[in-house]
Amino acid sequence: MNGFPYGDFHGTRVKEDVYAPDWTTPERVEYTKRLFDILAAIAPADSGGSVSTVPCSYKEFITSGEQVAAMRRNLWEVVDYIDELSERTGKDLHLG
Repeated sequence: MNGFPYGDFHGTRVKEDVYAPDWTTPERVEYTKRLFDILAAIAPADSGGSVSTVPCSYKEFITSGEQVAAMRRNLWEVVDYIDELSERTGKDLHLG
């Protein structure tokens, strides 16, 4: 499942905007969790799948160490969510 684009991906300005919201934000976390919920619901039993996502951010968006720490925390939150969802559903789910 392609989780890279978020919102109005086909707008007039795309370049760096495609990275927003990035992994510094709770919006990216919640969006990715929702995609995994959908994937777990539609994937056949004894199967799995992955959700592709943006790289952590667009280089020019990152201006502080706190943003780097937020990306790390947010990614781990989603990794933990995927692990729990995989255990609960028996499906092999992973972030791509």
